[in-house]
Amino acid sequence: YPGQEAAGAELLFIGVRARLRGQGIGSRLVEALVAECRARSISNLVVTVDVANQGANRFYRRHGFQYQRTFELYGRQMNSYRLELRG
Repeated sequence: YPGQEAAGAELLFIGVRARLRGQGIGSRLVEALVAECRARSISNLVVTVDVANQGANRFYRRHGFQYQRTFELYGRQMNSYRLELRG
């Protein structure tokens, strides 16, 4: 993405059917991804989320991702988050 620092890894999408949300499925998926990234010595993980998707923005912040910036992508405002995996 324009102006973004290089990522060790990028999470492109996690989706859980609406009727299955709230059961910890998304959390378990992120935890498994983080564990695999650490096992591979990846230093950080980034994710881009539509600003309007308040649930996803809360989800990633709750899982330790730190807000980096807001930028426009394909005419939409997006938030970039980063999770440091070392240190």
